[in-house]
Amino acid sequence: MAVSVSAVLSKIREEVAAKGSPCSAEADLELAEDLYLAGRLAVLKTEAGTKCLDIGEVAEALREIAAPEALRQEQAMPLSPPYIELYERGDKYVVMGVHEGKVYMTEWSGVLLCCSWSINIDLEKYKRIYKILSNYLGL
Repeated sequence: MAVSVSAVLSKIREEVAAKGSPCSAEADLELAEDLYLAGRLAVLKTEAGTKCLDIGEVAEALREIAAPEALRQEQAMPLSPPYIELYERGDKYVVMGVHEGKVYMTEWSGVLLCCSWSINIDLEKYKRIYKILSNYLGL
């Protein structure tokens, strides 16, 4: 099963709006429009003011995958689970997955695999990130 970062961000946005407390935290990582991280806090900026909510290890997991370093471009290859969908827009999407015990990122256009990159996240860390995000979504 795939974990969608978009679904994680939507859930964070909903939880901060519903359960967050007024705050003035200094955001250090933009997740989406008006949604940021400040340490372990999710920060939501709205017309009514700024709200924060401690999302703990979910914040740490998102930081780990926010900007993976592509070590080198590889020959396009199919990946195995667990999958983390980083980005989707129309028929283009970027997914992380596993191939031969290493973590890779691939870009797809529709059903066509465009390219793959080896990235700087080791397999154990990747599995931990996947578990944190999938548990957060209740998968």
